[in-house]
Amino acid sequence: MFLTAPSSVAAGQVFNPAVRVAIVDPQGNTVSRNNNADITLYLNSVDPRDTLLGTVTLPTVAGVAVFTNLSLKRATAGFRLIAVSRGLTGATSPAFGVSVGPPAKLAFSVQPTAVIAGEKMVPAPQVVVQDAVGNLVSNDTGLVLIGVLSPSGVIPRNNLVNEVNGVAKFDSLRINTANPLFSLQATAPLRGLQPATSNVFSVSPGAAFKLAWTQDAANIGKNIAFSPSLKVAVADSMGNVVTSFTQNVTIDIDPPTNSNGAILNGTTTVACVSGVATFAGISVDRATPSSIRLRAYHATLGDTARGTFFQVF
Repeated sequence: MFLTAPSSVAAGQVFNPAVRVAIVDPQGNTVSRNNNADITLYLNSVDPRDTLLGTVTLPTVAGVAVFTNLSLKRATAGFRLIAVSRGLTGATSPAFGVSVGPPAKLAFSVQPTAVIAGEKMVPAPQVVVQDAVGNLVSNDTGLVLIGVLSPSGVIPRNNLVNEVNGVAKFDSLRINTANPLFSLQATAPLRGLQPATSNVFSVSPGAAFKLAWTQDAANIGKNIAFSPSLKVAVADSMGNVVTSFTQNVTIDIDPPTNSNGAILNGTTTVACVSGVATFAGISVDRATPSSIRLRAYHATLGDTARGTFFQVF
């Protein structure tokens, strides 16, 4: 018989008062001479999420077993405890409920997935507010902020959302920087909730869109090769190097500048490797009366990248 039946409790909290089960005679009187008879408690649920936590088997003392550390994680109604002991008729408690605890932490309910730089993530990442043992706090409202945990220095766009019914959906989240190993962190500004860290995912470069000098020319003497070698990258619209690009890029002296007929010595059309064209051994064949600059171009992209001005002596 349940002398003290379980009462409704918050998820993760110990039943208070403690659950007390007695061995009784047919009239319901405690048989106090029964010592060290094991009584075991079970939960009336087959859901794998429902586990009765704490010490569930105890010996009787003067016919009574007192369970002082029982708790449940999942918030729901209609639970009952069943007490059994070998050779005795079991007992079933009255129904009780487990309520959601206060907001304690954040969790990603929809993880970010691989995406192209600058594009929206599909499906949209979602962050939920949970109590200490993982139940959704469906009546919670407040701001949730998503930042990049790794790599450092990257700030997502559209990364602040107000939760609705405990759920923050980031349906416009974008990351402009390509990297194969991104992870996000969700926080609740000024609320003290435990942050959530996402799975690792990749942000890939978009389609080839423009050229950019990554190693430009500087003042130099005639017929002396630029060192380090000149480099031009093929980038997407966000400025990420398109590492899959392998087509040719060409450089020459920008025609509007006063070059005194100077030309470039060396191989001025080269194929990209991992999205970068490296021009080794390039020099200018004569001194120039004023500063000049180089240009890089690719016919298919329809883009021309002009470098900084420099002087050839």
